[in-house]
Amino acid sequence: MFTFNSIEPQLRSPGAGEVWKTLDLSHELPPESTGAIIQIQNTDVSFPRHCGLRKPGSTVEVIGDLNHGNYTWGLVGCDADRKIEAFAPTFATMLYWVMGYTGRNVHFLDTAIEFALVQQVWQDLDCSPYIPANADAAIFNLSCLAAAYGKYAIRKKGSADVHYAYFGQNFPILGLDANMKAEIWPLGVGVSRIRCFLTGYIVGGITMHTNSIDISPAVLGSWQSGIISAYNDTTHFAIIETAGEAVPQPWGIRKGGSLRPILGNIRDHQWAYPHC
Repeated sequence: MFTFNSIEPQLRSPGAGEVWKTLDLSHELPPESTGAIIQIQNTDVSFPRHCGLRKPGSTVEVIGDLNHGNYTWGLVGCDADRKIEAFAPTFATMLYWVMGYTGRNVHFLDTAIEFALVQQVWQDLDCSPYIPANADAAIFNLSCLAAAYGKYAIRKKGSADVHYAYFGQNFPILGLDANMKAEIWPLGVGVSRIRCFLTGYIVGGITMHTNSIDISPAVLGSWQSGIISAYNDTTHFAIIETAGEAVPQPWGIRKGGSLRPILGNIRDHQWAYPHC
């Protein structure tokens, strides 16, 4: 079993109700898996809708907006019965696709740890009290209840990356420096206040770059292959961060050879974990 493992995408949506609902993924996840790889898609063509993922047993309300017509990817821990919790918005417009599962070197905290944030300044996310010193990456959950106004940049401590963009619900995976630190720059007050949680970590089986590699396609408006293999032809999965412009543009990421036509709106800050 690898760190990340793919399956044929399976739709497991929670419906409606503005409540947390339990999703039984025992048919999609093998017994030894520790969590699920989920793609969240808002099919509403006009309005942002609430979404969220959490490990069963957690009481943390990590709920954010996902803009209309957009999607994002996330990692979430499962319990011993291979169940997760997903937030159902007011209307049944949010689709949760099971894209794969995580191996035993991916660990999820039973209760997410929230970091106190200061607006418009780079600040450390010190993970050392919560994860082992040999962790290679940390798993975060960022939420904002006003997707048009919350904005952030996040990076490994020591990185020169500066990718600002608006968002509503994100699940970054970041490398850490020797002191188990990452960095964040948040912008959002009131209803658009950004909340940042540590939800897990990865030990081994993953390579994290200090500075990200720009893989933006040279040709726009069509699906293109070989984007990742140009940099590493042995990898099984990729961790991809997108940061869009003020004018909405369509975007999509999928496994090579897939025919899934799902596109999103790249005005937002999003993350994806596709199988290569």
